[in-house]
Amino acid sequence: MIYIIIFLLTTFSTYIAQRTVSQKAAFYFFSVWAVLLPALLAGFRDSGVGTDTLIYVDHVWAKILSVSDWDDFVNAYNNKDFKDIEFLYLLLNWMVSQVSTDVHSIYFASNLVVMLFIYRAAYDNRKKCDMWLVMLLFLLLYYNASLNLVRQSIALSMSVYAYKYIEQEKWIKVVVWGYLILLAHNTGVFFVFLLLIYLIFRMRNRLVKRYLSVCFAIMVPLSLCMLDYVLLLSVSWGILPMKFLSYLGELNTTTFIKSVFIIYVLFLLYVLGAMRYLKNKKRRDGELEMYAYFKFVGILLFLGSLASHWAFRLSYYINYPFDCLFLPRVVKLVQRRCYSMYKISLVAILLLAFVLWYWTIVINNGNETIPYKSKILGI
Repeated sequence: MIYIIIFLLTTFSTYIAQRTVSQKAAFYFFSVWAVLLPALLAGFRDSGVGTDTLIYVDHVWAKILSVSDWDDFVNAYNNKDFKDIEFLYLLLNWMVSQVSTDVHSIYFASNLVVMLFIYRAAYDNRKKCDMWLVMLLFLLLYYNASLNLVRQSIALSMSVYAYKYIEQEKWIKVVVWGYLILLAHNTGVFFVFLLLIYLIFRMRNRLVKRYLSVCFAIMVPLSLCMLDYVLLLSVSWGILPMKFLSYLGELNTTTFIKSVFIIYVLFLLYVLGAMRYLKNKKRRDGELEMYAYFKFVGILLFLGSLASHWAFRLSYYINYPFDCLFLPRVVKLVQRRCYSMYKISLVAILLLAFVLWYWTIVINNGNETIPYKSKILGI
């Protein structure tokens, strides 16, 4: 229930913020609450709410507290004292440790970074989609995962934010942000998938575009079949750390969640239906075609989680931006065409997202964030 309350308050705050965007005082007031509430919920949680708090978050924090100054921090990083933990996450820990020694501080700060990037992406896209829908879909589909996959969630939220530079074709910023995302998490290298798909659909020659899109879609499952070789080579060449050997291919049904797969397919079908419904709008046809292709590739990657955790994590770099940005954009296009159809599709999408959240998070305890425990809040 505490998650539901925070989700509703955050969504309401975001809605009011968008309605008052021209009134700076009101906009900033409600924006602060929209970002702060879920970050505070993450900060107040006990260790163990989210498995990775026990696996690395607490341990990294304890090591950071033993670092006396900046020079010691740099030396410790260069000497691999933190093993394979990425630089930006370590830097965040060090900065937070300068003002607090409480482990809850890093719980709060790491999630605050995630919420800031997601909210900023929602703000940047406010003319293309409703900010509140972006936030609510993130909360229902990925917030609980951010309490567990802490480092990767930072990289993913940065990817959602940085996608605007791909659309604006500001290539220097794309390269810079791609590097920063990689510094946040090793899997951030797959931010390049967003760029490749965009470039394919940017092509004017429809024959070449179709050929490349088919080739890319075929390469995805083929690369998953060669997963072991790719990982072994990447580790042996020093591209990836040794820990990724644990992702070597094996039958792994625990990471393939049927309910998630079904919802992903339904989201894809919704976009395909919207393409047919808006087929007389040529610009929108191309836009919707790209969104549908994103989800199709995301589904293929998610299917790869039957073979390895690697594909499961990789699929997030496609599914995250689709669910948090592209899907709300499609809903907005439908709203502009037919308000009654918009209301029906909006209710259906939110119902599916809520059912998925309840089934995976509450009932099956996905990401191990249920029950929510907090000594600070007395829960």
